Amino acid sequence: LMLEQARAFSSDKDYQESVCLYQEIIDIDPQNPVPIIEQARVEMWDFYGHEAMAVYSKLLFPTVNEQLFKAFSTMDCTDPYILERLEWHIVNGDIYEGYEELKLGAVPEVQRVLTDHFAAYRIQKAVYLESQAEWFLWTKRPLHALPYLMESMEFTPGNETAIFEFAQTNCALGLCDAAKMTYINLLDMDPLHTYAKMALEREEIREDPKIDLRYTHWRELGRGGLSSIMRHRYSAGVLYPVTCRFSLYTAYERWYEKPTFVHHNTFISNGCSIGFVNTCNAYLSFAGGLTQKNYKETCVGLKYLGNFKASLNFCDRLRTDIGYERQDVITNYFGLAQGIQADTYYVSLRSDINRRWNAYLGYQYWRYNDRNDMDFAPIAMTWQFTEYPRSEERRVGKEC
Repeated sequence: LMLEQARAFSSDKDYQESVCLYQEIIDIDPQNPVPIIEQARVEMWDFYGHEAMAVYSKLLFPTVNEQLFKAFSTMDCTDPYILERLEWHIVNGDIYEGYEELKLGAVPEVQRVLTDHFAAYRIQKAVYLESQAEWFLWTKRPLHALPYLMESMEFTPGNETAIFEFAQTNCALGLCDAAKMTYINLLDMDPLHTYAKMALEREEIREDPKIDLRYTHWRELGRGGLSSIMRHRYSAGVLYPVTCRFSLYTAYERWYEKPTFVHHNTFISNGCSIGFVNTCNAYLSFAGGLTQKNYKETCVGLKYLGNFKASLNFCDRLRTDIGYERQDVITNYFGLAQGIQADTYYVSLRSDINRRWNAYLGYQYWRYNDRNDMDFAPIAMTWQFTEYPRSEERRVGKEC
């Protein structure tokens, strides 16, 4: 009854009440692994990652390798090689690998000892795989978490927590097809799984075509008319997912641009845009677009805007964006009449040092079609001091 009540508290997101009740259950029955595992999960859901790892560790020590070493040490006719291998695994910090090594081709005497420690092996391997996956997700390393989640699903096929986390991780990496299939398999296993049902509905909505309406207003008033412009941009488009990873975009656009320092007519232009977004895999994605902009005023004429970006994920350690963008540089009448544009080439590097700290380094080179150019390199450190859903950050940076 107390266990069901603790689960009810966690379902209602009353995590602290749930943790306290789980602790009461653990104090009553400290040998039961179920409340310990569930308490660790609730700590993680409440964004207490270090506390969750401490709870998981209660079930990992002494390790099954240490227990086997002690058991074989008390036997008179133990093969010294067995003790040597177990000691090697213990020194290397392994939890259960020594057990798995001895299990291969074990003689009857060894097999009996392994059977006595079978329950400890099953519990510790399941807990270790889950804790490692949760830790990597906590420290923003989803690619590192995937192998542990996959092995956990194979080792404990009915582990709904691992299955759901696997789907969520694939979704976060943009692998929506793998996420959708995992949600379907989970719902086949448990049709009443509320979160899986909601997540599957969200994935199906993402695959529907969408109408995209946008309006942008920009007004700039600078000293001496150096920057004096008012711009309006209207856009009506359609986003069509060809597959869940590849989408096409097309839109009709209209611009109204009016210099405001002295009296000038409003420059009107219209055109169309096309674009795409493609996630190749967990490591590589592309996005790009092209816009045609046709002015009614013959002095400006036809212009093209565009962008292309490649995003790379280097095993969660480093995320890189490499791209190109052509954009209008319209700050006053002269820039508008001369059709000043800038080609921007950029590269950016981002790294999540840990859950709280993020580092950013970038470089941009701007080349204008009036033979001017410039470059700058921003560098920044970001500290996140509150958790989701109200995450707040402080950023300190410098541009060179």
